[in-house]
Amino acid sequence: MKVHLFNLLLLITVGGCLYITLSSATPEAQPVSELHRAFVTLQPTVTPHPIDFYRQSRTAQRAENLQALQTLMDSGDPSRAQAAREALLSQSTASEMEQKVEGMLAGMGYEKSVCVFQNNTVTLFTQPAVAEEDAAFVLQSAADICQVEKENVQLLSP
Repeated sequence: MKVHLFNLLLLITVGGCLYITLSSATPEAQPVSELHRAFVTLQPTVTPHPIDFYRQSRTAQRAENLQALQTLMDSGDPSRAQAAREALLSQSTASEMEQKVEGMLAGMGYEKSVCVFQNNTVTLFTQPAVAEEDAAFVLQSAADICQVEKENVQLLSP
């Protein structure tokens, strides 16, 4: 008897759902608020590692600098064009040396590293921290690559 009663209730429920679904009296869709949409359509945000973010920012800044220097070189003023060429050469040299040092550090297992070469000084940031037995080699190698004195190389670690 219980089974028959349960089956009857199930048939009534399914029939009611079908009637509501197939009837033309469907409820109007309510507008979705922006707050509701924000909660319903959650998407994970990917935050880049701070070192990767720095590298992206550095690349974007250098592209802007390149555009500005190109504009100065095309300005027609010989003195400005010469200064722009010198600045462009300096920027490309610094970029090349930074890439070499970062490549060396990545080869040693410090993939998350940054090298900043500016005014004949080199600043290195590595993550994880450089092992004590590697520190002297890293400092000397960075000095050799950037053609500066070892005293002008600074090593920073978290």
